[in-house]
Amino acid sequence: MKNMYLLLVLVCSPLLACEQELPADDLPQKRIALLMSPQNPTLKKIKDGVQEGLKKAIGIKAWLHVFEADSIQEREDWIKSIIEPGEFHAAFAIGQVSMNALGDYALNNGSKLPIVGIGGPSRSLAQRYQERYPITWVTEERQYGKQLDKLLEKEPNIKSILLVHDCEGSPGNTSAVQDLRKACTEKFLDFEVVKFEGANKLGGRVTTRIKEAKPDIVMTFKDTAIMAVMKKLAYLCSQEKVKLYAANLTAVEDGADYAFGFPEEEFGKAAGSIMLDILEHGIAPCQIKPKDLSVLSKLVIKQKTEQTVQK
Repeated sequence: MKNMYLLLVLVCSPLLACEQELPADDLPQKRIALLMSPQNPTLKKIKDGVQEGLKKAIGIKAWLHVFEADSIQEREDWIKSIIEPGEFHAAFAIGQVSMNALGDYALNNGSKLPIVGIGGPSRSLAQRYQERYPITWVTEERQYGKQLDKLLEKEPNIKSILLVHDCEGSPGNTSAVQDLRKACTEKFLDFEVVKFEGANKLGGRVTTRIKEAKPDIVMTFKDTAIMAVMKKLAYLCSQEKVKLYAANLTAVEDGADYAFGFPEEEFGKAAGSIMLDILEHGIAPCQIKPKDLSVLSKLVIKQKTEQTVQK
């Protein structure tokens, strides 16, 4: 008879706990932390995917504790709560910034806590990370040249792209900016970056630069802060008659003209599967190669969907 388990989800900020109970045998209990930001509803879909992935456990009872950090200070406090008591068997971290912060704190405090990152860096950085931390992750290799090819099929007359980028909130995207710049140069497209300075200033520098530069396309990465104000950015672009291209599928629901990616739940499901390899089968995180999900990526155009397989 297939073993069943108990999945308990604790949300640690705000102070709220919800419980989902299923029939369970007397299986080993594993406490798993999940560190995330509550600012973006898209991240909730990732969390839901994690829960779905953990439901496939057959040899453990998985207890998922969700730590929602509204600020840098709160993130630091939650990381201490995850690492120092030694009560958790493993942890998820959504986003490269959270992944790095959790890994660094664990390293500096001698913790060997296994970490699975969700939305981590390129797989090419695996050796650099995995020789320092017991860590692996799921990611989406962006392949900007192919993205631009798909965009140019729909918008063959574009000549310029303006990237709205959260430089401080997403420092891990520095190399992504360079990769996109290189791809634009190869396609003979003018490329410029405007710094996003927070929701309260979105109508300032960003709007001014859009009006001055008059780009054909405004583009965004999967920056958490920008995703949280996508509706406002889409409205600003529509007012200036500029097309908006975003790196998360849900952006079209907020008014973006184009979006590229895959359902966020798939990130969580893949991460959950990796976590079970670690906790059920005893595979060390450093022995698990980071998983690229870009094969699932698709281009979304308003209400139309076109499947794009990246090879």
